[in-house]
Amino acid sequence: MFRSTRLTASLLLAVLAACDPASAPLTPPLEPLPPPLTPGVWHLVQADGQPLPAYVAHRLVGGQLEQVYVDSARIELDQQGRWTQSIFRRVLRDGQLQYREVWFDQGVSTPSAETYTFTSNGGSRVATVNNRTAGRLDVIEPMVVWPGSGLVASRYEPRRSVTVPPGDSSGTVVTMTAFRAVSANGAALPAVVLEIDDEPAEGNGTRFLLDSAWVSLSSDGTYRRTVAYSEWQSPNPALGLGWTKFGSTRRLDWGSFTRNDKNITLTSAYFQNFVVTGELRADGKLLLQHGLEPRDEMSLTVSYDRIIP
Repeated sequence: MFRSTRLTASLLLAVLAACDPASAPLTPPLEPLPPPLTPGVWHLVQADGQPLPAYVAHRLVGGQLEQVYVDSARIELDQQGRWTQSIFRRVLRDGQLQYREVWFDQGVSTPSAETYTFTSNGGSRVATVNNRTAGRLDVIEPMVVWPGSGLVASRYEPRRSVTVPPGDSSGTVVTMTAFRAVSANGAALPAVVLEIDDEPAEGNGTRFLLDSAWVSLSSDGTYRRTVAYSEWQSPNPALGLGWTKFGSTRRLDWGSFTRNDKNITLTSAYFQNFVVTGELRADGKLLLQHGLEPRDEMSLTVSYDRIIP
């Protein structure tokens, strides 16, 4: 009887101990996941605390200082958290433009305790994305893949919407006027707009041609623009050895435009802080000041003829 009572008491003490919160094992709380990623297009607005264009990397190449600027970048997110990124970069050596390039990457996102990890499909590039501040993405990312180039603290914000002028509505039929470029700085297209001596080596020559350009202006206040150009090289222009085409590039742009009398301003929704100005004349001519690429150091006067309507 005594033995049975002792066992019963022991079991009762064990049950009470199990119910006592103070004696229960401590389980760490689950780390909160970040908010869901918002699908859509996110545009770079600053990098390393700088507005665009932003200086993000440098190194010495053959005793020359090479610098990388980021002119524009965007991230596109879908409903499944897949991402696609485009980075538009400019490379200078000793202050002289060497080339422009566009870097495309894509991959998947993985949530962690505070952030998302963006891993490229090849697995060679990883970025950390914090979306806890509404209306922006704070990204720690490699924008340059040189060894030791480091990471860049970037901020992306939603793509700017195009404002429809007052009086228009979604039920209004949108009409379009289209223009085709016919000359650059007075020379008929295709026109040589840049020629560089002793490039890519002494005695050689490189030239760039504006081959074609198109602009469409719509009655809802939006535009679309295309510029196509090509690069040619010669082993020795002075000896008349001829020119060989080394490649072609086509750039697209779109956004909104405003008019003040004959003056017209095209404000890009694709490239940040990029504006093209010119004149829309009564004779149907469109004159725009722009280069081959956004933010080119050169500024061409490109004349367009109206073709539609």
